[in-house]
Amino acid sequence: LDPGFQLEILGILQQLNRKGKTIVIVLHDLVHALSLANRVILMASGQILSDMSPRALVESHLIDQVFGVSLQHHELGSETLYAIRPLPTD
Repeated sequence: LDPGFQLEILGILQQLNRKGKTIVIVLHDLVHALSLANRVILMASGQILSDMSPRALVESHLIDQVFGVSLQHHELGSETLYAIRPLPTD
């Protein structure tokens, strides 16, 4: 899906969740998963590595270790913005 439709569908899922519906979704986009989920299950090579809140997962730096990226987050009011960058090479 193009970005506009992705956000539209994810917005609909958020609305359903606010109305009390349980939503289970598989995402490969870490930014969307961290931004939208109440709970994130991190998997690699078919194994569950963690099951925690997005904030706890970010603070654990597990994403950095597992995927070899630098996950950065910034608070903007009540919203958290995420950016994923390559690890610096020395």
